[in-house]
Amino acid sequence: MENTTLWVAMQVRKKHPKLSSNSGRTTKLLKVATPRDENLKFLRREGLIAPDEVDPENDAVAFDFTRLTGRQVGAVHSRYAVRHAHAIYVAARRASRLIMLKRDLKIEYAVQRSRNKGKYKNKWELDDELLVRPEIQRLEKDIAVIEAELEIINAVAAGYEGIRNGASREMYRRGSEQAPRHDT
Repeated sequence: MENTTLWVAMQVRKKHPKLSSNSGRTTKLLKVATPRDENLKFLRREGLIAPDEVDPENDAVAFDFTRLTGRQVGAVHSRYAVRHAHAIYVAARRASRLIMLKRDLKIEYAVQRSRNKGKYKNKWELDDELLVRPEIQRLEKDIAVIEAELEIINAVAAGYEGIRNGASREMYRRGSEQAPRHDT
């Protein structure tokens, strides 16, 4: 997979050239950084092909379906229909996991509130204390990660759906333009 280049703003401490110790001055620079694909590993684990991972040699989709033969349009339609269905399935699994984590978070909040209701003067002090508890932090982190992954999966599924729908429209157009057949 091809890595893209990003510009990352960084704050760097500059050393004074005459002094061996750090002078304390900071400056901002732009540095070229290549993102690692750590954030998208879950797509590979789930069997989804992200658009930038598609090998153009093996899976090229024409922008104009009218230039493809009927068999090629059918192959594109079939391939992307299967990918779309699988992406919907993966998104549904992630959504159910998200619901379970949100339920666990609510239960954890309720348990902690019932245990600690007498220690704090008001509800806000208790809520602030609950935010630093490791169990709650872990659940909130897991929820945030799954929500982000779900957004990516939904975007990939929408891309698959668009290509599938385009091929489907082309197949319908070709089927409706054919002259009626008369059996004699």
